[in-house]
Amino acid sequence: MKLYLKNLKQKIAVAEEYSFNAWLRDEILSDFKGKFSAPAEVYLEVENTGEMFLAKGKLKAKVILECSRCLKESEFPVDIDLYFNIVEKGLQGEFTEENVVFFTGDEVDITTYLEEEVMLSLPLQPLCKEDCRGLCPFCGADLNTGACRCQEQNIDPRWEKLKQLIR
Repeated sequence: MKLYLKNLKQKIAVAEEYSFNAWLRDEILSDFKGKFSAPAEVYLEVENTGEMFLAKGKLKAKVILECSRCLKESEFPVDIDLYFNIVEKGLQGEFTEENVVFFTGDEVDITTYLEEEVMLSLPLQPLCKEDCRGLCPFCGADLNTGACRCQEQNIDPRWEKLKQLIR
């Protein structure tokens, strides 16, 4: 996803709006066993401050991830507020912020930045629903669809006395 800044470079204290839909690479979701289910929608307002460009906007996407408890695929919405600086490579030494995209010429490719923002917004342990019960650790049955009986039969003998107290 590239922003063309040629016109904006000539106008200080002016902002331009950019809006586009584009697919992001599924490879960035490989650690999560995920994929994008729709193109990302990006809206940006980029302002020329004279020294750099300030970008703010939104990114919306839909991602399919595997539930960390029951292993079913579920769709997760991604809705990110974007705030970053766009700086020419010649000024690279003056900026140490994380939210900086460097460029040369009249265009800047923000794809890598957007993919990083998506990665940072994903849950560490995605759940299909908050009360997902997961899988039975003994037989692998999906506990969301009903209880399994194997757990009652596979009781550690050291705990058998406690079971008798409950009855």
